[in-house]
Amino acid sequence: MRPVLDGQAVSSSLEEPQGEGAQLSSTLRFLRRRLGIIAGGGLLAMGLAGLVAYNLTPQYTARSLLMIDARQIHVTDVQSVLSGLTAENAVLRTELDVLNSPVLMRNVADYLDLYSHPYFNPPPEPSRWAKWRDEGREFLMSVFPAEMLPRWVKEKEVVEELDPLDPESVRRRVVDLLLRSTHTDNDGRSYTIKVSFTSPDPELSAEIVNNIVEQYLYDQLSAKRDATRAANEWLLERLDELGVEVREAELAVRNYREEHGLIESRGETVSEQQLAEINARLVEAQVERSQAEARLSAARNGNPEGLRDVEGATILSSLRAEETILRRREAEMASRYGPQHPEMLQLRAERNEIQAKLREETGRIIQSLSVAVQEAVAKEEALVEALNGLRRSTSTNQRAEVELNELIRQAESVGALYANFLRRYRETSEQEGLLRADARVVSTAEVPSVPSFPRPTLMMGAGAVLGLLMGLLVAAIMELVDRGYRLSAQVEKETGVAVLGVEPLLRTRLEPSTYALCKPYSAFSEGVQGLRMTLQFGNAGDPHRIIMITSSVPSEGKTSLCMTLGRIAAKSGARTLLVEADMRRPRMLHRLKLRPKGYLTDVLDGTYRLEEAVVEDRFSGMHILASRHGVPSPLERLASRRMASFLESVRHRYDLVIVDTPPIMAVADAGPLAKIADAVLFVVRWGHTPRETVKAALRRLAIVDVEVTGIVLSQVDLRRQATYGYGDYGYHYDQYKNYYAD
Repeated sequence: MRPVLDGQAVSSSLEEPQGEGAQLSSTLRFLRRRLGIIAGGGLLAMGLAGLVAYNLTPQYTARSLLMIDARQIHVTDVQSVLSGLTAENAVLRTELDVLNSPVLMRNVADYLDLYSHPYFNPPPEPSRWAKWRDEGREFLMSVFPAEMLPRWVKEKEVVEELDPLDPESVRRRVVDLLLRSTHTDNDGRSYTIKVSFTSPDPELSAEIVNNIVEQYLYDQLSAKRDATRAANEWLLERLDELGVEVREAELAVRNYREEHGLIESRGETVSEQQLAEINARLVEAQVERSQAEARLSAARNGNPEGLRDVEGATILSSLRAEETILRRREAEMASRYGPQHPEMLQLRAERNEIQAKLREETGRIIQSLSVAVQEAVAKEEALVEALNGLRRSTSTNQRAEVELNELIRQAESVGALYANFLRRYRETSEQEGLLRADARVVSTAEVPSVPSFPRPTLMMGAGAVLGLLMGLLVAAIMELVDRGYRLSAQVEKETGVAVLGVEPLLRTRLEPSTYALCKPYSAFSEGVQGLRMTLQFGNAGDPHRIIMITSSVPSEGKTSLCMTLGRIAAKSGARTLLVEADMRRPRMLHRLKLRPKGYLTDVLDGTYRLEEAVVEDRFSGMHILASRHGVPSPLERLASRRMASFLESVRHRYDLVIVDTPPIMAVADAGPLAKIADAVLFVVRWGHTPRETVKAALRRLAIVDVEVTGIVLSQVDLRRQATYGYGDYGYHYDQYKNYYAD
């Protein structure tokens, strides 16, 4: 016996295409076949999330918006006292830390008196035992009259109140709750800070957020005021010290001047003024001396130009003029008179007299000029002597002025420092009234009208996503643990045996073989018909007459296949015999509701003839040779020569003999019969039978040298099979389902 088809060739022909498109298609098929689990997980999680959301206590979040103001107003230059904030990331992070500081939260709690608020400091609840005791007392008093109850039931015990927490513990608890419920944030791209607070009370949330902002701004102003006051106090103290130093320095300068005679007038010392004055007078004296000497030299040389400004120069000029006139008259008369002429003699005598007067007057002038020169020289020498004396005293004063200048510089330095501190003190004093915070409120917190948590829609959406992911995970796990065969290509690739037919799954209470007779054009009937045609025409024209059908484990559908295949063959006119060789669990008679006279063991023993033991199916005409329970040594009977002779005898009497055998993994009854059969069909339940079990059963048959003709996939869900891959019967079911009449 040889396989009807080459399993390797069929496997390669049904392999799916490779590549990214095939991978995407495989993923889509996976989602399609596990859609119920995935969608169910999403719906379940969404419902649970909605249930949880509607049972949670609503929380309301109030929000306020602050802005770190980088634009500072400076009326005076007070930045060196306390500069404004710069809009840097580090500064913004620092301000966020300040907003989340315990000190600020404690100020908020103190201002709003949150220590007595029930949300922050709820009253202690009685213990569970106390609740049960009070409920029991109330129940007894409502059921029984008071006279029947003992005194300890009627009188309610005075329960000592729990010791409240100490005030510091309450403060810590309130501050911790404020810190946990407050959220501050900056996106890093702006100067704004978002402040929010969440609580079950919307009005409380808005009030706390606004107070946090107010306390933050007040803290900034307080810090600036404290810094300004501290600076003013220090400046005032320093001004007092510097005032004393200025007075001491100025007094030292004045005392030193008085000690060394360095009295100033118009910004100079007296010695300096005298030295300058004598220098000027000396220059004048030198000029006067030079002029006197020049006039004396001119007088001696008879130069009238040098005597122009000298006293008596007018007389000399008159005398020279008269002399000139006499010389002119004398020259004029000399041409007419002789030298001895009386007029010439008179003129000569007058000229000599005038010349004598000139010599006399010139001598007097020279004498006077000599005296003037002597006086100028004496004056100059006196001034030089005075100048030398002043220079000697000035040199001494200059050495003293070096020390004086040092004292003056110290006094000026202390005075400038005092003036600078005085200016700073006035600026900070004036700025104290103009201080403003480095942040401002952009928007105050309004009372929220919609709870921020829970958000049923968001939670249900998140639950749906999570549920879908969980469903996807469960579906993936189911895919991984799915050890059944889904595709013919899988079966052929792993077993090397060709898949000869596919038996579709029936969703009906009818017996499968009965359904096949009632619905001859259904997909189920057509699938079994295809298997029959393969067996009849797939062996090179020599049809198989004895066909053994077995499986690896029970409930694979082999008995249903035997009955359906036999009934269809008999209905089509073929003489068909169905032999029930399962002597351990015979079920055929029960399913067909038949009562034969004899059984297979009776025919083998010769008690009944075949014609007497078989039962004819009234719907199809198929002959059935059944087995019964309680047959001893079924393996020996099936492996006996009688069984072999029986099958050989019916080979020529029937067109088709179908032998139904027990599962391979359960018992070894099928092995001997497989040696006699023309074809061995192995039934595998689609998606149910573990692959390892199928391969183990095929190995058992191979050990006894049995070659399986082909495999039949039973109970195949065609629609689901279409989601697993290409090429199989179910993949194209939607395209040709109109050919069936289910």
